[in-house]
Amino acid sequence: MSRRRVWIGLMVVAALAVAPAPGSAQKLIAEVQTWSGQSWRLTEPTLELFYTIVPEPKEPGAALSMPGAAPSAPSGGGSAALPGFLQPLGPAEAPEPTPGVRQAESLTLFRNGVAIRVPLASIASLHFSRLPVAGSQLPPYVVPTHFRYAAAAALFDGSRVEGDYVNLGTAVVRGFTAQGRVEIPWVEIENIRFDRVRSARAPEPEVAPPPAHEAPAPPPRRQVVTSVRDVFFAFDKYELTDAAKAVLAENARWFKAHPEVRIMVEGHTDERGTNEYNVSLGDRRANAVRDYLIAVGIDPSRIETISYGEERPFVLGRDESAWRENRRAHFLATR
Repeated sequence: MSRRRVWIGLMVVAALAVAPAPGSAQKLIAEVQTWSGQSWRLTEPTLELFYTIVPEPKEPGAALSMPGAAPSAPSGGGSAALPGFLQPLGPAEAPEPTPGVRQAESLTLFRNGVAIRVPLASIASLHFSRLPVAGSQLPPYVVPTHFRYAAAAALFDGSRVEGDYVNLGTAVVRGFTAQGRVEIPWVEIENIRFDRVRSARAPEPEVAPPPAHEAPAPPPRRQVVTSVRDVFFAFDKYELTDAAKAVLAENARWFKAHPEVRIMVEGHTDERGTNEYNVSLGDRRANAVRDYLIAVGIDPSRIETISYGEERPFVLGRDESAWRENRRAHFLATR
C-alpha cells in the first residue's frame, strides 16, 4: 500500500452537538460576534474543516511486482512484459488530490508549547485574541495582516481553559438564521457563545377553532443580520459612556437607513448582585439605550426593551475580563 500525505490546516473541527436528555428536546444555539462588530444567532452550529489529501507520487519508471510473482526480471532481452510484472508508472498516471471535509469532537489549545484538548460539547463560550506578527513573511495576497491567535474557553462546569496559541486553519462556523445558512471563517470571529435550549415535551392543549370573522395571524418576524454593535457599561452603572454614545451614533445611522427594521434592546449585567437587582439594572441599561436612540431621531414605536440581568452571560468566568463583556446592551433586529 502506498504512503499518503495528508495536508490539514486544522488539528480540530467539530460537530457541536449534545445528546438530548430523555423526555426532552434540545437544540444548540450559537451567538457569534466578529472582529468587525457583526452579530449572528445561529441554530445547528458546526465548526468544519476543509482539507486535501495529497497521495505520495510514484517515481517514474518504477516497476511493481504483483503478489506471488517471481522476483527476477524476464530473461532474453525482450521488451514485452511477462505475466507477474507491471509496466512502469508514468507521471500522467499519478492519483489526483482528494478534497474533503471533517468534523471532530474536541478543540486543541496550546499553552507554553503544551497541547490541551478540550471537548467541544463542554465549551460554553470562546473568546479569541490576536496580535499582528512582526516581520511576517506571508505575502499580502495570502493574508493582508498576519495575526497570531490565542483563545480562552469557558466551560459549562464553570472552569476556564486558556491557550496562548491556537490555529484552526481553514475552519468555518456554519449555522442557520431565518434567512438561511451562513458560513463564518474562524479568523473573523472574536467571541462565540453556546446555549443549550431544552424544552420538555408536553401534550398539546386543545384549541377551539377561531371564529369565521377572525383575521389570520401576521407572519412571524424574521431576524436581520446587521452591522450594529453592542455597548458596554461600567460596574453597577447604567449611564452611557462617551465610547457607548459613539457606538450608538453609528448604530442609529444604520437603523435610519433601514426604517423597516424593528429593534429589541437587551439589557445584561455581570453575575455580581442579586437576581432581582440585576434584572432592574439590566432594564435601566436597556432603557438608557432606548432613550438615546429616540433622542437622535429613531421612532419610539420601533424600539422594545427587555432585561435578562445576569441570566445570559456572553462570556462565562468570574473575573473582570468576563464581567466587562457581560455588562452590555445587545441588539436584536427583526423585520
